[in-house]
Amino acid sequence: MSASYLFNRRSIRSQATGSNGYYLRRHRPRAARTPLLEGSLSLETIADPENLLRVYRWLKATGGLAPGIDGFRFQKLSITEAAEALRQVSRAICNPDRRYRPYPARPVLIGKPNGGHRELRIGNIFDRVVTAAVQEALASRVDQTLLPCCYGYRPRRSVWDLLADLERIITLEGRYVITTEDVRNAFPSVPIADAIGDFREIVEDEGVRWLVETLLRGAAGLHRTIGIDQGSAISPAALNLRLNSCLDRPYSAGPNNPPMLRWADDLILPCIGVPEAQAATQIMARLLTAAGFELKGHNNLPIDLRDEGASRNVLGFDLSIRGDRLMLAVHEEAWRSLALKLDQAYETGNPQRTAMDVVGGWLQVYGAGFGGVGAEDNVGRVISEMVKTGFGEFVPRLKLGDVISMSQERWERTRRLVGGLVV
Repeated sequence: MSASYLFNRRSIRSQATGSNGYYLRRHRPRAARTPLLEGSLSLETIADPENLLRVYRWLKATGGLAPGIDGFRFQKLSITEAAEALRQVSRAICNPDRRYRPYPARPVLIGKPNGGHRELRIGNIFDRVVTAAVQEALASRVDQTLLPCCYGYRPRRSVWDLLADLERIITLEGRYVITTEDVRNAFPSVPIADAIGDFREIVEDEGVRWLVETLLRGAAGLHRTIGIDQGSAISPAALNLRLNSCLDRPYSAGPNNPPMLRWADDLILPCIGVPEAQAATQIMARLLTAAGFELKGHNNLPIDLRDEGASRNVLGFDLSIRGDRLMLAVHEEAWRSLALKLDQAYETGNPQRTAMDVVGGWLQVYGAGFGGVGAEDNVGRVISEMVKTGFGEFVPRLKLGDVISMSQERWERTRRLVGGLVV
């Protein structure tokens, strides 16, 4: 059964006026996301109508506003209509004949800071609810499976955690030679059968296994054998599990390999010297090729941060060394990302609010790189980007100095707590 029932809004409305509809209107769960209890992983628990409605409320409050291919938005449906649609989804999932199938996702091209585009695939809102419910139920199991070298798409881990660990490795182990790589077209290259096998390793319930496979294959079903949707809530976990299996674990098992730190498909290697960095890159390339992936091969030559004027871009920060301390500066790529997201704010329902959120969130991360002699220039550039994109009038409301100071203070705390480093 496809998700075509979601188009019949008149039917949904007429069915949502009975006693169950009244209950769901009067007893609304809060938008805060309360995780499923440990040990409650079953198809029936995940697809319970009340659980789906709870996830629906959470996505409506915090998720993206873009519609799927059917054109439905969260704002177009009353909670009663949504509840009735989710009951239908639940029945399709729990039906012994396995009648649920996701609707085709809508492709959306998103600009990249360095030019070009990446394709997101946006499911309709009810398929997104199902995917988010599955991702939530599996999150702790996925996290427990991943190695410490994996940072991206994990709870309670941030770019700063990676940078603090990197600083500790550089300064305590003398690994000043840094090389970076990333996996080419990581999401579109994931072999579906391998991803399904990864989830089967951590899921015992056959119903949940079936639902995971159904979501990974999407509307194409068994015809889809490679590639997962970037934009689906379950895809980051699928990518992390796949790279954990084919790269992180075999690479880390090599007794002579230098440390590797991975953020999604970005790979960072702190090494003793250039030969070690080159050898480690070749090892990673072989492991990835055997699993159906490949490195981009940017010709990013290893850089020794002890060389005069040397720096390396890592996740939007220019890293350099001053004494025994890792110094952060904002890389040009991060500035382009800020400008791009401010331009894209006009595509949302509330451009002003979105722009404020974009700048505030960007500063919370990259404010850590605003220290030093160029701090005032950086603040001026933020203001300039807001003015150029038509949001200059909102600059006073952001309190840029306070946000940047808080960002720098939090970075220092992260260095102490995560990296064990003295300021």
